Amino acid sequence: MAGLDSFFEKYDRLVLFDTETTGLQFSRDEIIEFAAVVVERKDGQAVVTEEYDQLIQLSPGGVI
Repeated sequence: MAGLDSFFEKYDRLVLFDTETTGLQFSRDEIIEFAAVVVERKDGQAVVTEEYDQLIQLSPGGVI
């Protein structure tokens, strides 16, 4: 994971989040997936040590 060196100068571990949505309009669209990974420095390398991924059910009548 290139580019994380400056973060590891300050922190021992990082938690990176990602979301997927049905669109970009907050009043209409919804989050449909949430994911996170924990990244730690081990032997000079950034290593993913934990993962989380959750699909989220749409509201009734919601479509993609």
